Amino acid sequence: MKFGTGSNAERTQKYARVKVQIDEATFQQLLVSAPTTRSRALARSSSLPQAGDWLNVMPSTSLGLHLHDREFRCCISYWLGVPLHSIPFSCPECQCSADIFGDHQVGCGGSGDRITRHNSVRDVIFSAAQSAALGPTKEVLGLVASSQTRPADVYLPQWTSGRPAALDIHVISPLQEQLVAEAAFTPGHALQVGVQRKLASNLPSCRSAGIECIPVVAETLGGLAHNTITIVKDICRAISDRGYGIDLHSTTRHLFHSLAISLWRGNSTLWLHRFPPSLLPKMGWCSPFYFFFFLFLFSFVPFLALPLLGSTK
Repeated sequence: MKFGTGSNAERTQKYARVKVQIDEATFQQLLVSAPTTRSRALARSSSLPQAGDWLNVMPSTSLGLHLHDREFRCCISYWLGVPLHSIPFSCPECQCSADIFGDHQVGCGGSGDRITRHNSVRDVIFSAAQSAALGPTKEVLGLVASSQTRPADVYLPQWTSGRPAALDIHVISPLQEQLVAEAAFTPGHALQVGVQRKLASNLPSCRSAGIECIPVVAETLGGLAHNTITIVKDICRAISDRGYGIDLHSTTRHLFHSLAISLWRGNSTLWLHRFPPSLLPKMGWCSPFYFFFFLFLFSFVPFLALPLLGSTK
């Protein structure tokens, strides 16, 4: 069955082309008008592949694809560049200065919250690899002779190359002080830094042991490195081949959504555990109801322009 015929198909194609042009022009205008280096870096990072997956998730408590109200308020505020606090304050976990936007908190190593976020993302990958019957194991010791390092957060005894693989999970913030200036002008700069860090620390030892070293890197805003996207899709393809009765598209979408929610829930924990009680966010307009209302509204309005586009010559 063909999608559209005659003028209807032409009108749909014209609408799609116009929409892409409008989106590109709007994004460039957003970059040009960005008042600070941070806001420019925020715009670039939020436009990376898979960065917006968490906004497309259908909330489901049974599947673990949900955020509680306070978690959602923190996440959407950070995504939009809305300050989480009215004034800077001393971080209760590490006593360092915490900024109003939450950039310090999302990368703070003052407690186990950052490790918890890392492990949560790891567990999503591990569970998917289990479903794919790839025989994964977590945090294996002794992979490299005469070394107590654990280069594999998830170890796969046989990967696509036929060799064992060490998946090394890493979450990095593009808005941290050391990276934000370059991230404002180079899309995916933080991802590149994260990949290089992992390769520098683990590639030589993995290579000597005959293990493929694979960094799995995500930005705190949800963007994924290109090789990470490839790994996720390969795992999903292996799951689909098992014949569970779920098509590849649905499997892939679910895994990306699970990774996104796991990451953002970890972010929200870092923020909430570092909020003085008097500074907890109370922005009612950031509630899920209002967000999804406006998301629906802005998604529906462009279709009103279809008759106008069809009437132009």
